Amino acid sequence: MTAVPVHAPAQRQMYCNIYGKVAYPSRELAEAKLRYFQELARERRFRKYPRQVYRCPACWLWHLSSQSRRQWLTWHRRRNRPH
Repeated sequence: MTAVPVHAPAQRQMYCNIYGKVAYPSRELAEAKLRYFQELARERRFRKYPRQVYRCPACWLWHLSSQSRRQWLTWHRRRNRPH
C-alpha cells in the first residue's frame, strides 16, 4: 500500500491522469464525494451489476467502477498491462 497524504495542498489542483482534470483542493472534498458515491451505490444495490466505489491509489480520486470501466482498475493496479 502506498501512503495516502492526510491533507492535499490547497494551492495545487489534483489531476486524474485517466479521466482528465478533477480538482480536489482538500481531503474533505474527496470524503464528501465518497459519501455521495456510497449513497449512489446503496441505491443501486439490487441491480444485476451494482456499481461500487473505488479509490484510485495513484491519483487519490474517488470513481465509480462499473463493468465497462473495469479496465481502469487494471491500468492502475498492474501498470498499463491489459491482462
